[in-house]
Amino acid sequence: MIYGVLTNGAGALPAHGLARRYRDLALQGARALGEPGIDSQVLLFVSLYEAGCAAWADCMERVARAERLSREIGDVRRAEECTVILGYLHLHTGDIDAAQRCYENATASARRRGDRQTMGWGLLGCARVQLRRGRPERALAALQEAAPTVSDRLGGVELHGLLALACLRGGDPAAAVQSARAGLQTLLEARPVSFTTLTGTAGVVESLMALSAKAGGRDRALADDARLALKLLRRFARIFPLGEPHYQWLQGREWLAAGRSARALKCWQRAADAAARLQMPYDEALAWQAIAQHATGSAATVAHARAAALYETLGLPEAPPLP
Repeated sequence: MIYGVLTNGAGALPAHGLARRYRDLALQGARALGEPGIDSQVLLFVSLYEAGCAAWADCMERVARAERLSREIGDVRRAEECTVILGYLHLHTGDIDAAQRCYENATASARRRGDRQTMGWGLLGCARVQLRRGRPERALAALQEAAPTVSDRLGGVELHGLLALACLRGGDPAAAVQSARAGLQTLLEARPVSFTTLTGTAGVVESLMALSAKAGGRDRALADDARLALKLLRRFARIFPLGEPHYQWLQGREWLAAGRSARALKCWQRAADAAARLQMPYDEALAWQAIAQHATGSAATVAHARAAALYETLGLPEAPPLP
């Protein structure tokens, strides 16, 4: 099991060659022992690393197996953890309905057992889904219920980042500023150690950028916070490859705000290319949407068609454009 822990530790350095070696040793050791409890734990540990690298196929299979083994031996808590991770995988790979089912099932199971931590993870997932569905009021309700259950740093990043987005899109900029700055402070406390904080980290950046734009550049502190948060998202993306599309999307927004539209378009193209390579259709749709809004001529027409097709396939509304 120690090799499973070391897999994630090496991946967070990042030292991906070493992480893959530890992953292989962990899986070999678990197979040799033949203990379902150890096997399920190792599969889950390994999957956390693979998800950060967007190795979706292997990761999905391992987490599903870990969940099945956990249920067979009666370890409901670990089965719920696996269900939450499956929710992330479905969310990032574009199956929003499956993601919602996973998060709701984990929440309901944990609620029945009285496990506040796992229930909180499920509720945070429900909020992610509702934000993508364009329902900030439902996301806010889930986050308000989750807030008392969150006591760790990773959960704090997600809670504050998602709250900032929900408040911003729900028309409460003052609350959005408060949540975004709380999230930024949490991000500054330590380097990224888990892929699961992508949506919270990106939420902090997106909210601060939008709030700074709404202030028309008059709030210097807010603009500085937005730039700092973007640097932290870049650090995340260097450790966890699945963060690259969202980083490039928001870096493009930064260039646009600085009047460098050509650089912005290059960033958005890199975001679209990275998202397509990593099989992250929602992030790809965001990138094509940005290109469609700011390119001209046939480039804008093509980008609009690609974004529209992706959103239709996902069954989601267009994301609110960044100001």
